[in-house]
Amino acid sequence: MKYSITVNQLAIVQSGLDLDLVDGAIFDMLSGYTNSIACKKKTSGDAIYFNVPYQKVIEELPICGLKTPDSVYRRFKKLEQNGLIQFHEENKKNKQV
Repeated sequence: MKYSITVNQLAIVQSGLDLDLVDGAIFDMLSGYTNSIACKKKTSGDAIYFNVPYQKVIEELPICGLKTPDSVYRRFKKLEQNGLIQFHEENKKNKQV
């Protein structure tokens, strides 16, 4: 479980992004997890993709109330629509970013 969550509310509000506190918590979790040794990385052209299993988000952020992989997927889609993450085609079928 991630013990501390840091959400920059000012940056979210000033950017005009359509995000809420849970989205901010997920983005914070992703920024920490993608820098960890446990995170598998994949290079495709000039881009680097990070494998983040949906279940990992559920385990790391129990306070967010995300109970199913689909609920995490919907939050990831929202982050993608706001230009913060990008899905790799291969990971969609594996239920990860």
